Amino acid sequence: LLSNNPDMIAEEFRSLAKKVSTQKTHNAELLARILKLQGNIQVCCRIRPMSIGESQKGLHEVAQSLSETEVGCFDERTQSWKSYAFDKVWGPETKQPDVFRDVEPMALSVIDGYNSCIFAYGQTGSGKTYTMEGDKENGRYGISQRTIQKIFGMLQDRAKEQQEKMNAQGDLKFEYDIEVGMLEIYNDEVYDLLDPNCLSIQGSPQKRSLDVRHGGDNVVEVPGLRKEKVSSVSDVLLALDSGNANRAKASTNLNEHSSRSHMILRVDVTSGVGEAKNKGTLYLVDLAGSERVRKSEVEGQALKE
Repeated sequence: LLSNNPDMIAEEFRSLAKKVSTQKTHNAELLARILKLQGNIQVCCRIRPMSIGESQKGLHEVAQSLSETEVGCFDERTQSWKSYAFDKVWGPETKQPDVFRDVEPMALSVIDGYNSCIFAYGQTGSGKTYTMEGDKENGRYGISQRTIQKIFGMLQDRAKEQQEKMNAQGDLKFEYDIEVGMLEIYNDEVYDLLDPNCLSIQGSPQKRSLDVRHGGDNVVEVPGLRKEKVSSVSDVLLALDSGNANRAKASTNLNEHSSRSHMILRVDVTSGVGEAKNKGTLYLVDLAGSERVRKSEVEGQALKE
C-alpha cells in the first residue's frame, strides 16, 4: 500500500535501495564464479547476417550456427560441410546485449584486480568494429561502451554501499580511479592515439612511435603512453572519439572504410577501501582486417600493412 507519510516513504526507499545494492553485489560474485568455471581463455565465434548487397547477388551462407558451441562451414573445395567447436557461438540473429552478457564476467573482473583482454579477429567487413564499438547512432552499443558503463555502475554501487557502512559503523570510504589509454599498432609501430599531436597516416607519416616493454609480474608497459583519468562514461566516450579520429585508415576495394591498424583501448581500474586496493587492467582490442591480399585488392601502403 502507498503511504502519504514522507518519512515512511523515505524509509521504504532506503530499504529498497539497500536490497538492490545487495543484489548487485551478489550478482558480481556470481559473475566471478562463472568466470572461474569457464576458464581463463575463451574462443567465441560470431556469424554476421548477410548484407543487402550479398543477398542481391544471390550469394548463400557458408557458415551456420549449429548450436551454442558449434559452427558449420561449407568447404567449396570438397563441396561439403565441416563443423568446428567453440566456447560460444553467436548466430546472425544475436543482438549486442546478448554478446555482452556472455563476455561480461571477463570484462568486469578488472574491478576485482584481474587483468583481462577481449579482442575481435576476422577479415574486413566481418563485424569486428561493430561488435567492439557498435553503432552509436542507432543505440546498438558494442562491448567497449557497455563494459565502461557497467564498470562505472558497479563501482558507484560499491561506493554507495560502503558509504552506508561508513555512516553506520565508521568504516573507511570506498575509493576508485579509472584511467584510459588508446594505442594503435600500424606496420609494427605503436602510436598513442590520445596524443594531441597524433595525426592520421595520410596527414603525418612521421608520427612518433612508442616502445613496448615487459615489466615486473609479466606486465606489459608502454613508456610515454598518455593515460587520461576519467570520472564518467561521457569522459571515456570523448576519449574514444578523439582516439578513433586518429586511427590510420586506407581505402580498399573490399571495404572502403576498412581499418588498416589494430586499436587497443586500455582501461586501468584501481578501487578499494583504505590501503586494500585492487588494481586491474582491461584491454579491449579491435584488430585490423585479416583478409588475403588477393581478395582485398590492396596496393601501395595498404599492401605493406
